[in-house]
Amino acid sequence: MHLVLVGLSHHTAPLEVRERVAFADDEVQAALARARSERPDLMLIDISMPGLNGLAVASLIKAREDSPKIVMMTLEDGEGYRRSALAAGADAFLAKNDFARDLRDVVHSVFGPFAMRPS
Repeated sequence: MHLVLVGLSHHTAPLEVRERVAFADDEVQAALARARSERPDLMLIDISMPGLNGLAVASLIKAREDSPKIVMMTLEDGEGYRRSALAAGADAFLAKNDFARDLRDVVHSVFGPFAMRPS
């Protein structure tokens, strides 16, 4: 699995994924360029980004035919944020406070239970 984390560089310490992880800068154009050039399987995108917000970035990425799965994240865990993330095309939502505890379950919900097993 190939992951790209956008706007989440400070949340990577608990990430125990053995698959390839690429990090985009916390900048919109870098995230869009990474989505095109690296063709990741999954992008974790922060809703709060400088310039265009993560919801707009997710919408632009999901407009592509071969778009990756997207998990939107934010510090705020409200129903409104969840609805907005799904409306923007996100496949799942994860509160940053729950990142370390729930990432594996969220990936399983998006790809199935065998998605994060080592090859």
